[in-house]
Amino acid sequence: SIPILSFFITCHEANFGGLVGLLAPDFCSGVQEVGSAGFCGCDKTRWPELIGLASTNAKQVIQDEAPGVVAIILDLGSPVTGDFDIDRVWVFVDSEARVAAVPEVG
Repeated sequence: SIPILSFFITCHEANFGGLVGLLAPDFCSGVQEVGSAGFCGCDKTRWPELIGLASTNAKQVIQDEAPGVVAIILDLGSPVTGDFDIDRVWVFVDSEARVAAVPEVG
């Protein structure tokens, strides 16, 4: 059996390294069951196209494209928890409530 942390790191690296399914295809295939925004190509995990968009519109786009994910709007530079949550997206906004950093699952 593979420890959970090892499983997560393998799948995380496989997705974000651009090698979806190549590094650990057997391990990544079931990630969808772990959470709605599973890694390894199961669902979208980043939204760079939302930079500059109004925060409420960005939140709606994220939640439409990744059902079950909660988009949380915060001022740029706000402190956040150190844990990683596959069902959460931090949306950092500027003083005009426009997306200022690429929203991503975590």
